[in-house]
Amino acid sequence: LDINKATGVSAISDIIPEKEGYEFIGWDADTALKDGGTTTMPDHDIIAKALYRETNKRTVTVNYYTENLDGSDDTLAETEKIKGVKNKELTIQPKEFAGYETPEAQTITVQEDGSSVCNFRYTRKTYKITWEPGEGTISGNEIQTEAKYEADVTAPDLYRPGYKES
Repeated sequence: LDINKATGVSAISDIIPEKEGYEFIGWDADTALKDGGTTTMPDHDIIAKALYRETNKRTVTVNYYTENLDGSDDTLAETEKIKGVKNKELTIQPKEFAGYETPEAQTITVQEDGSSVCNFRYTRKTYKITWEPGEGTISGNEIQTEAKYEADVTAPDLYRPGYKES
């Protein structure tokens, strides 16, 4: 709302704007209009922006679980709260976590009571390890192994003819 009246004329904030899904709660202005009141027009323009409160949005809890190394129950890595329109579908894009496979997006219906929960489960990525023995040989002839993200890795025994292990 842009009010531009002659100086000294009362500016009354009786205009009630509407916005679907929101309730008008007042004006953002540096005058008494802010509280829904009346002010005397100063000798300059006033810009009063409508303030709204969501009426049909509800909280959705999003949990991110990461796979434990031993394959046991997942661990809650992070939780966040987002908003969705009640009784409507909401598609949630998962976050990315380094070293984990990112799951697919999920679509849920936002519950009216704000009890909606979306759980994402992340499995650890498996990486290849290539052992290059140079001029030596590796016991068991294992040249390539695999390990999950953050797993302990033990190097294979290396043997080179004519050299002693130190």
